[in-house]
Amino acid sequence: MKILKIKIKLIKQPNGIVSYNYPLSYDASKINILAYSDSVIINEEIIAYCIGIVNDKYINNFLNNNEDVVEISSQEADALGKVWRLPVLKILNEKLVVFIVNKIKQNIPLDKKEKEALDPNNYNTLGLNYSKNFNINDYIF
Repeated sequence: MKILKIKIKLIKQPNGIVSYNYPLSYDASKINILAYSDSVIINEEIIAYCIGIVNDKYINNFLNNNEDVVEISSQEADALGKVWRLPVLKILNEKLVVFIVNKIKQNIPLDKKEKEALDPNNYNTLGLNYSKNFNINDYIF
């Protein structure tokens, strides 16, 4: 498995629709995309990047004389993934969270388990939790 960083050009149409132009060598059926960057303007061009994993037998198809596709190390991919895919707050048990919020609105004290359910860093509860941090080792074998 190889890890690639791919440059994507964004074209904004007059009607506001944005199209994504991947390199000609890009084949969506042969790559597992792990993360996308935000778009930025560089030299009047709107671009974004993605990182993905490709089976060794397809790597030459992607790299085929293409400056917009580069192989990167797992360390670089991990660093980019951590920046591009930040953890997000998730509600794992909506009914419980609504119940707790209603108690708070009514100034009813919360018990220990209810307080723990609102702690997004407490992964032993089913209230609120942050999604897992990006880790390239979860994707490479």
